[in-house]
Amino acid sequence: MRMSIKLDDLELIKRVDDPQTRVVKEIRSIYNITTSDRRKVEEHKIPSSEGSILSDLGRIPIKISFDGEFQGPDAKASLESLRAKFKVGKPLPFSSDITNIADVNQVLIEELHINDIGGIPNRYNYSMVLREYRPPPPQAQPPPSQEEQAQQQVQQQANDELDSVYVEGRITDKEGKPLKGVTVIVSSTEGEWKEPAVTDDQGYYKTKSKFKPGKYTVAFELKGYKRDEKKVDVKSSKGGE
Repeated sequence: MRMSIKLDDLELIKRVDDPQTRVVKEIRSIYNITTSDRRKVEEHKIPSSEGSILSDLGRIPIKISFDGEFQGPDAKASLESLRAKFKVGKPLPFSSDITNIADVNQVLIEELHINDIGGIPNRYNYSMVLREYRPPPPQAQPPPSQEEQAQQQVQQQANDELDSVYVEGRITDKEGKPLKGVTVIVSSTEGEWKEPAVTDDQGYYKTKSKFKPGKYTVAFELKGYKRDEKKVDVKSSKGGE
């Protein structure tokens, strides 16, 4: 069965013939293939015990070593292509039908040794070591510290305080005379009632609490008068009623 090993765009096992003359232009071959497939295991001693626990930290990237040969008129071009890939020093696509490395799809050329066979033109031997490349996992963002969380909360509270306003106004009767002692109750659309305000001698009132921008209902209550309500839209720059 013919093996297949391809490094980037370079097939390392291949016979290249001239399509017209059928003359062999190049033969590429590899031999002495060895692979190392190991797992990383850590031993943890158990306090007050002679035993220990072994933790499997996963498979270590596979290392692939082999010798190869280029021969023929086009051998030097293939050799230079291989040397250029080594000099780049970046992960390269890799594929093979060899069982124990079939799932390796990226490698780094860790070592490359080239031998120019004296007296035999257009024939070059080489040996190389490939190491499986696995992209590092995305770096997890550290959770914010308690100090950062506190700063964020303070900043949020400050922003809320800047946006919030008092609800204030003046209440008079039909003749335009100020009404004293009117209870003013502000409620949100969610039904959250705030502490009521009371008008002074001049009919003015101002809530003790601030309100965030939004829609509210303002109710007015005074003994001897019919309860009245108004819908107001509280803005961040001014009050409602």
